[in-house]
Amino acid sequence: MSLRPAVRFIRIVAIFLLIGPPAGGITVWLVALSVGLLRDAPDSSVLHGLPAFILFSYPLGGLFALACGIVHAVSAIWLRWSSIWVPLITGTVLSMPVWIRPHLDLPQLEGNIALSMTPMLAASLICWRVSRPLLRGA
Repeated sequence: MSLRPAVRFIRIVAIFLLIGPPAGGITVWLVALSVGLLRDAPDSSVLHGLPAFILFSYPLGGLFALACGIVHAVSAIWLRWSSIWVPLITGTVLSMPVWIRPHLDLPQLEGNIALSMTPMLAASLICWRVSRPLLRGA
């Protein structure tokens, strides 16, 4: 029995809202830990800060997760396209405001564009993988 499109839409977006921000927060934590290890000066606050990264991931990544979930649901339900290109394109396009923000008073991210896109791409790919049965219409 196939689920109605509205139910599938809500379930897909809910998966992205529940799993996406922590996945991005854990990725940010891993990147911060890796940068510290590469500099031979791991910061103990980063090492013990995983709960804070996960806690703050919801207010910081919730809007991205919502937008990403909506794009994935629309793509899967109405466009019938749920390949791996959807999370890659969505994660890249939706992360553009993070690295294209010349007029905002936010501090610039250390590193290059790839480092700032990594959490969003990782979260998008993880949520895409978890929601595959719903994306396929099973």
